[in-house]
Amino acid sequence: MKMEVDEQPDATVDAVNLSGGKTQNELPQFLVDVEMSWVGFLFRRVWADDKMPLLEKLTLLDEASKAWPFATRIEYHKWRYQFKDEDETLKLFDNEPEVIKSIIVALHKQHKGNLEVFAKLLWSIRSGMSDQLGLCKWMMSELQRPPFEALYFAGSLPKQVIFKLEWCTEKRPSERVPFEIKVDLCTNLALEIFLRLCCGDNQYDMGKRPFEFVGQKLHSNPHGFSCIFKNVKFPSSSATKMLTRMEARPYGSKEKLVFLRMQCKDPNNPNNQANQLGVFFRNKKIDKTPAFQVGTVVDSSIVPTVNTHIGTLLVSKVEFVQ
Repeated sequence: MKMEVDEQPDATVDAVNLSGGKTQNELPQFLVDVEMSWVGFLFRRVWADDKMPLLEKLTLLDEASKAWPFATRIEYHKWRYQFKDEDETLKLFDNEPEVIKSIIVALHKQHKGNLEVFAKLLWSIRSGMSDQLGLCKWMMSELQRPPFEALYFAGSLPKQVIFKLEWCTEKRPSERVPFEIKVDLCTNLALEIFLRLCCGDNQYDMGKRPFEFVGQKLHSNPHGFSCIFKNVKFPSSSATKMLTRMEARPYGSKEKLVFLRMQCKDPNNPNNQANQLGVFFRNKKIDKTPAFQVGTVVDSSIVPTVNTHIGTLLVSKVEFVQ
């Protein structure tokens, strides 16, 4: 087995350009659009200190990141990976065949500054690995959001999904209160669509940035919470099944259920720009519109005072329970 790797500049990052920008004062891209300006201010002050050793800078930022929004912490974790000890990562693959280890070493040397690219390339050579389950566990740990296919490696699809949420009011945007929703999954036609949204591993936006729950805002209503993905373009086979096989079913009103509902102005044209995919966390069926149940809410820590008309309820992380 042979894999050619293009020559790339050494991945070592010097003290002048550690932020990934052109100068010390430039922020990494994931911090540019962060709503809380103090996050970028703090990062810049720490990173521009020439007298502070690199390890001390990283230690300070690690501690500070614990107070950042969860979505920002995930991006920081991926950015910080470039400074992780190389031996610690490569040791995880000590038991792989020599040819695989040599490929991994080369890929790590070239792409350690981009965790997602490195992980994607590892995933592409997984068929030659002796411990594919170990690779999946590493990806779940490092990326926080595994590829859809990785969910199968534990023997079956997840039994439960846990949504980690952050709530803040308009008056106090920096004071974020954590909540979570636990959903037991049920098997049906829409489950793959739901899980691909959980992973962020899909092409529902036709090659653009995948749709995903992380970073999405949940909107409150008298019956629960909802999340809407607009301009959805499913692959034709999935769209056809989704639009033609939906059936309204007599769900019990005592259970808090999770529904997927597709809305399309022209059901005969799955690529219609008006397509919307709604995900509803509700305690009864959605009006009389056909919808798929993908799960049951078995536990929710959200308090009744959470109202998204006066604040924001953001999905910060999705966890899977096998």
